[in-house]
Amino acid sequence: LRRQMFLYIAFQGVVFLTLAAEIGFFIHGESVIGALERISTDYRVPPELLLSPISLLQTKIAVMLTVLLATVGLVMTLFIKRITLPLAATIRSAVSIAEGDLSTTVTIHFNDEIGVLGSAINDLSANYQEVLLLAQTLSRQAKSELSDGQEAEPLTREAAESARERLAELDELLTDFTTSFYRADRLT
Repeated sequence: LRRQMFLYIAFQGVVFLTLAAEIGFFIHGESVIGALERISTDYRVPPELLLSPISLLQTKIAVMLTVLLATVGLVMTLFIKRITLPLAATIRSAVSIAEGDLSTTVTIHFNDEIGVLGSAINDLSANYQEVLLLAQTLSRQAKSELSDGQEAEPLTREAAESARERLAELDELLTDFTTSFYRADRLT
């Protein structure tokens, strides 16, 4: 997006320079200069008197086009700083969360649409962490109950052992998945 903004600014610059050149060629072209020379000759008016307003007009047009180009550049720079950079940071955080690093959070700079998006991603990550912790807790409780024999009476010993193994696998997977969350808690 930043590259596109820079290309947009460069394109605007080319358009403004082309416009300035076109105006300059028109003013210094045969139709304007020739008409002023004829008027100067026919009415015996000094050429400098007729050409000085043209030169002043050309300078004013160049200044106006320069100011316009600078304004477009400033607006694009502000756009890049306020939208493109925070959006890129939000994308990096979302990708990191999607890859399993649940300790990543989106830094909220402004209370705009990008800030709302960042808050939603942070809430989603926090809710996901809660679900994982709840699943891990339930898995450990069920494993403990099976080990204590409280719920094992109706099960055969073989079925109970198989359930314990599966719950242990689930617990291990959930532990691996939430490692980044726990690591973040220990670092803070």
